[in-house]
Amino acid sequence: MRVPLFSCVMALSLPPLAAAETAGLTPTLERLETQVAGQPVTVARSGPACPPACLQPMEAAPGVSAIGEAELVAFLAGPVSEMRGVLVDARAPGPFATGMLPGAISVPGFTLHSDNPYRAELLAALGLAPGRSPDLTLVVFGQGPLDPVPVMALRALFEAGYPAERMQYYRGGLDVWTALGLTTGPGS
Repeated sequence: MRVPLFSCVMALSLPPLAAAETAGLTPTLERLETQVAGQPVTVARSGPACPPACLQPMEAAPGVSAIGEAELVAFLAGPVSEMRGVLVDARAPGPFATGMLPGAISVPGFTLHSDNPYRAELLAALGLAPGRSPDLTLVVFGQGPLDPVPVMALRALFEAGYPAERMQYYRGGLDVWTALGLTTGPGS
């Protein structure tokens, strides 16, 4: 029997809950009940509560594209290895310390909020300085498809002036990466 990849990812990354317990799809949509070709269709989700663990969009910020694993491997082989790109793990330090994607650096998403007094230094380290367009391309990721943190981080970077064409979103995050059996490294 073939099991869809998405089912495998969800089974590996989320704690099991009772079948009757639902978590919501988005902050404004608990479940979808509609009809397709005259037949009732329901889409619901069990797992961690939404919010914060809601379905995340493919476009995290205007003009920021989402990428998959093949594109991420190419990004590591090209821009990251050539020092033209940075793989940004937006998770908090605790989860980062337990494991990360190879070549990633830790820039917790909450540190990019506009009220962080050290934000300017972080943005400068990522190449965004007043009067200067960044040379680095960033790929930002988090725990997985339900993690709101990389979306918030990308939006904060976009609002700070980081060009959308210099950012990409790896929506699958650590959960999908590990579910596919890809190599992880120790955090620091």
